[in-house]
Amino acid sequence: GVPSLLAAGEHDRRSAEDERAALAHTLGADRTLLAGAGGAPLVAGDWQAHAGAVHRWLVTRLGEPLLELYAEAMAERDEE
Repeated sequence: GVPSLLAAGEHDRRSAEDERAALAHTLGADRTLLAGAGGAPLVAGDWQAHAGAVHRWLVTRLGEPLLELYAEAMAERDEE
């Protein structure tokens, strides 16, 4: 019942697409392919675009209340 996402780089050589599909199915997870990414999409190259793709999934899947929590957390952080 917990929303899950399996995000993989388009050029990730550590796992084949059919393996990722099977894992996502087993976990009940959504899947996304990060265009142009390798095996470490959040630490190399166009990491901002890949982080953005995960962020869009979070907002789409969990809804706008998630953004409200973010605003509250940032306000609390700024008060400290």
